[in-house]
Amino acid sequence: RALALVPPDARVAAQSPLVPHLSRRREIYMLRGAGPVDDVDVVVAAMGDVSSWPFSTPFDVRARIAHYESLGFSRVFDEHGWVVLKRGGAR
Repeated sequence: RALALVPPDARVAAQSPLVPHLSRRREIYMLRGAGPVDDVDVVVAAMGDVSSWPFSTPFDVRARIAHYESLGFSRVFDEHGWVVLKRGGAR
């Protein structure tokens, strides 16, 4: 359900295990500790269900999500450890 919220033309950042499921998107970036924040429209992260790589722990994933939120991204999905953020999005 989380991945279904990513528009087909969105520039998206996601953890490595999620990238294959988003590969039909125009542009996709690895969600990392630092990255092309200005170049993405959507961020997808999962804590617990999948590997947190390239982060060491789910805590590191949560910290990166908080960073995107501090830059104006909003949660449009938050269930069972899966989070989808959209630039300027709202529930």
